[in-house]
Amino acid sequence: MRSGESAEQFRLWQRRYDVQSANGGVFTTLNPLADPNEVEKLLKLTDVTRLITTPQVLQKLDKTIENLNLKETIVIGGAEGPSSFETMLKATPLLEERTRDFANDPLGLLFSSGTSGLPKAVILTGRNFVAGVEQLRAREQQFQKDEIVLAALPFFHIYGLVVFVGCSLSNGCTLIVLPGFDFEVVLKLIETNRIKLAPVVSPIVQMFAKHPLVDHFDLSSLRLVITGASPINPEVMKQASKRMNVPIINAWGLTETTTVGTISEIDAPDSAFGSVGTLYRGMEARIVELGTGKPLPPGEEGELLLRGPNIMKGYFKNATATEEAIDKDGWLRTGDLGSIDALGYLHIQGRLKEMIIRGGENIFPREIEDVLFTHSGIANAAVVGLPDQEWGEIVAAFVQPRPSVELVPDELEAFCRQRLSSFKIPRVWRFVQHLPQTASGKVQKFNLRDKPRAQL
Repeated sequence: MRSGESAEQFRLWQRRYDVQSANGGVFTTLNPLADPNEVEKLLKLTDVTRLITTPQVLQKLDKTIENLNLKETIVIGGAEGPSSFETMLKATPLLEERTRDFANDPLGLLFSSGTSGLPKAVILTGRNFVAGVEQLRAREQQFQKDEIVLAALPFFHIYGLVVFVGCSLSNGCTLIVLPGFDFEVVLKLIETNRIKLAPVVSPIVQMFAKHPLVDHFDLSSLRLVITGASPINPEVMKQASKRMNVPIINAWGLTETTTVGTISEIDAPDSAFGSVGTLYRGMEARIVELGTGKPLPPGEEGELLLRGPNIMKGYFKNATATEEAIDKDGWLRTGDLGSIDALGYLHIQGRLKEMIIRGGENIFPREIEDVLFTHSGIANAAVVGLPDQEWGEIVAAFVQPRPSVELVPDELEAFCRQRLSSFKIPRVWRFVQHLPQTASGKVQKFNLRDKPRAQL
């Protein structure tokens, strides 16, 4: 692989990253369950030249691959036609040495979103990844050496990638990896493998708090549970922690920060309840006034800005978005509304961006709206995220039917299921005569999002 090329990767993460980075390449990751149309768009966005995948995913992406100008398709486990991953590992070493600018050259392209809600490829350098891993390892209370760790999260997300492939393995930990999520299997693995650390997302904490199966397993080996990637009700954390007799702490971060941002502490003061903790080492935070950018004192609410060695280089092939996100002094505009108290604890009040986070999955409203607009019976539509105790957020669609057209949720769900990944399909449908709009014709989504759930 040549310097600057990117390869799509799905499994056997550590060996692939080693091969890719050693050859001066750039990797990107995607959800293997994603819709083929979405995969094609994102592969084209990142200029992918080589694909590394499995026979099962290859079969699903057969037509998609035909539409891409790939130099090579590499398959783990072998398949007729494409190259074998095992053969690639045995290949003759490169004759020339490939060098990389550690601080500036891209190492990975991970997907996030911007203020428009469209997916963006976040450029992360070698420095970003090393900084993120070392910042995590520096919190010895959270990440200790030689532990058995539950790896029930996808490695194609920045959370799983850095926590498992980076931090846990470099700490000499043993990973118990799940090919897919099954809560009963998770409980069995904790009991039988005497798992110590469980990094999870908020829906799993919700299950720890309320699922009846929890009472049938011995979870006493757990030292700590860490929840991140999506919002969580602090009362649910308390309920789950008390039921399991295990400390549960909350972490917050972004793809743009190499997943590292803040993390709470086991012995945090009562005033920190509901916060997402304090900054990792090497980071700076600033709360600024909306519109003016004026720094605000502790306790006042504004937009959160971050700076540190883990902050992304920018967005791939999107200089405008990069300039909007990172100022000349290296401060990243997170798009989140929050405050920092006198003790340094960060409290997130909400996101300025429209992106929906459902169980750790990033969902872009515009993508769903574009699908709805193709339905012959829909005149207008708007998609927002609504708070949900189980998933953090769920997708809600406000639909304005065309005159004399009667729409029903079941039909619209079937329509979306043919065009979207399952986790993006709206779970709440509201039919309206008109959508609230500004004078310029833009939908006022805050008016939809703030409606009481009972009205939906």
